[in-house]
Amino acid sequence: MCWQVDATAWGLVTSHPYAVKAIETATSRRCDPALIARRAAALVESSRVPYASTHELRCDNSQSLINTQFYVDHSEVNDIISRLNDWPLGLLEDGYEFFAFTFRDQ
Repeated sequence: MCWQVDATAWGLVTSHPYAVKAIETATSRRCDPALIARRAAALVESSRVPYASTHELRCDNSQSLINTQFYVDHSEVNDIISRLNDWPLGLLEDGYEFFAFTFRDQ
């Protein structure tokens, strides 16, 4: 994650829900999957991360995921998500990571 105070958006791709919570805390904003879905194309287009533009996104009102083909054991992740109240980004599937962003105009 890069930090720039006057940025339009702050985000990361991660398989860990606590990283998502960290960006929400750092920006004092929530990751809203519906808002991410509306801006996903622009986020990918302006991204400096080459693989972001070549991987499938699953962004809608209930999830915000990217298929990075990053295969890890999700048992710990799913356990953490089950303890979090109001988890917004959906459950991870094999090979997917959270596509998590907050926006200045939230």
